[in-house]
Amino acid sequence: MKCEVYVGKEAVTAIVDSGAATSIITKSLMKKLNYAPDQSSKLVIVTANGARIKALGEISNLPININHMKIPTNVQVLESKDDVLILGNDWLSKVKASLDWHDQTLTIHFKGRRERAI
Repeated sequence: MKCEVYVGKEAVTAIVDSGAATSIITKSLMKKLNYAPDQSSKLVIVTANGARIKALGEISNLPININHMKIPTNVQVLESKDDVLILGNDWLSKVKASLDWHDQTLTIHFKGRRERAI
């Protein structure tokens, strides 16, 4: 499922992935958005094709904005030439997400607010 979000003031299409344990941003997209890892990471991510990739670091509190709701999100940085932002189960849990696969909607709850994101 895809979702339009803002990272800071930049529009980004995020992939909402209930099969991903953690949220991920690719190095290419990170650079375009002018961010850098602010802490090291020991995580090794197993990608959809089975490859094992060591995270380059972590960005703490990346400002994900959905419908004017700012949700600080920790993301792992992976090497890739593609521009990808994946919001994984860590993020879905944080926002108490409800996915309706039939209607293709995502409803989130964060700090007392409820928003339909898709």
